[in-house]
Amino acid sequence: MKRNDFFDFDDLFDFPVLRTTSLLRTDVLEEDDKYVLEIEVPGYNKDEIKISFDEGYLIVETKKENESENNDKYLRRERNYSNAYRKYYFGEVNHDEIHASFNNGILTIEVTKKEPTVKSINIE
Repeated sequence: MKRNDFFDFDDLFDFPVLRTTSLLRTDVLEEDDKYVLEIEVPGYNKDEIKISFDEGYLIVETKKENESENNDKYLRRERNYSNAYRKYYFGEVNHDEIHASFNNGILTIEVTKKEPTVKSINIE
């Protein structure tokens, strides 16, 4: 009998084990001059998070791998780390005024709105 067969944790706790990927759950707040995103990234360090802006999309990516995939000392491993990816469309914004901070598993990104330009068109 293998060591993992001895403990059947699914029966012990009597609930299904969910196997889902991280969705980067996000709250978006709109203020007069900016958007504020609060994104859940529990279990990640800030160096495992990449933020970019491309063609109107703010892109957030995370990457974390198991440190010891084949460690036989574990009886069970339910904490899986994987990649997560999410895009947020903003259109035209001030690229130089996108700021991010990370605290206690929450990534906060402030995206400053671009002032709308009004162009006058002459009639010929």
